[in-house]
Amino acid sequence: MKTILVLLFAAFFTLPAAAQELQQLNAQQAPTPKDTCYQNKIIYGRWSRTKGAMLYINGILIDPSEIEKLKNARKFKNEKWRGKKIKVKGDLCIHYCSPYEQCLSDGIMRFLNNVQYLKRTCKAE
Repeated sequence: MKTILVLLFAAFFTLPAAAQELQQLNAQQAPTPKDTCYQNKIIYGRWSRTKGAMLYINGILIDPSEIEKLKNARKFKNEKWRGKKIKVKGDLCIHYCSPYEQCLSDGIMRFLNNVQYLKRTCKAE
């Protein structure tokens, strides 16, 4: 009887310690998501939109609020720009997704911040 009590006592106090070690091990293995930004990049591509109405150029997302900050923002609300070649300048950021986030492809999301201009262009992609 005494040995059973000793075993139960030992199991009760060692189980939480093992669980804590497992949590620490899992926390070390999961990469922390972060953003890396490159300033003043010029992107050429075709104007398209995602299902969520975000501007999408060559795999790079642009939030509509970034477009609204521009002086000529009103003319970009029109859908006649869809499929046209454009040039956009801003900070290219790359978000590295955690395993449970939804990313477009390859575990990363590329997006533009601080858009300085958006113009139509004839330059080939």
